[in-house]
Amino acid sequence: MEVQQPKNFPCSRCGRCYKVKRSLRRHIVVECGKAPKHKCPYCKHQSKYKASITKHITHVHPNLPFPFPND
Repeated sequence: MEVQQPKNFPCSRCGRCYKVKRSLRRHIVVECGKAPKHKCPYCKHQSKYKASITKHITHVHPNLPFPFPND
């Protein structure tokens, strides 16, 4: 049986809690109170992460060209 670790790092803005301080920092910088920054060029789907758009395109629009250059 696995013991659950307590979530010790709450966001002071929204109250969401994280186990790892690095995850809380990412949440504050990228997510909390921010609008999605990346948009699918083929539909209305939006995300705060480019990787999520990449995954979306490969699964939802597999036969369409991939618009992002290799970073």
